[in-house]
Amino acid sequence: MPIEVVKIKKFALSTLSYSFTGINISSKLFGEGLNIDLQKKKFFVDRLKAKVSSNLTDLSIDLRVDDEKIDIKNLLVHRFNIEKSLAFVSNLKGEESGKKDSKGDKKSIPFLPDKILIDEFDVTTLPYKKDKLKIGRAKFVGSGIKMDSLNPKSGLIVAKVDSNLFYLQLKAEVGDGKLSIDKRKSYLKLKDALFNEYKLPLKRGSFSPIVFKGEVDEMELNSTAVL
Repeated sequence: MPIEVVKIKKFALSTLSYSFTGINISSKLFGEGLNIDLQKKKFFVDRLKAKVSSNLTDLSIDLRVDDEKIDIKNLLVHRFNIEKSLAFVSNLKGEESGKKDSKGDKKSIPFLPDKILIDEFDVTTLPYKKDKLKIGRAKFVGSGIKMDSLNPKSGLIVAKVDSNLFYLQLKAEVGDGKLSIDKRKSYLKLKDALFNEYKLPLKRGSFSPIVFKGEVDEMELNSTAVL
């Protein structure tokens, strides 16, 4: 008689360092209450904690999975390497370019529900340099994120990017299929280095912070910048 359900009360897994498309990875994983239903192609876990260390980023996650959703309590992505991530994506695109695109309806990932909740996430980056732009640090935080088939449905997102040329802060809320920008806490400050570097015939003091407001949805981009 074939096995229909696999149940594991507690489990732990750690991997030795290995390399994948130029990324060196090691990981540790711990979980409780794992149930795999092979007939229904579903799995549930009361708690799953994982830590992944690599030369791309350091990641930790705490989640549970039930019949309807993946509930992520906390997601931390620290020391995210922008330069390496761009190279990684470029390598993946190169590998995919040799494969034929398959057309058809989108299918769900086996054993995983389509709905994802993220109570809190925190992402910080390493310094990044591109031509004359030098980003000292970027930080992205969010809470109450709800997604269906990876499409955001609701939640709050805050982004802060500090560079040699500008400082950007953005606060936005996802709801009803739209990204609504909070104009009170979303702005761009231009720095003296921007005007000096590009020999602009203007002075930073001539500008107040550039404030963003508007809404973005799947059908249109309705956004304005107010000087």
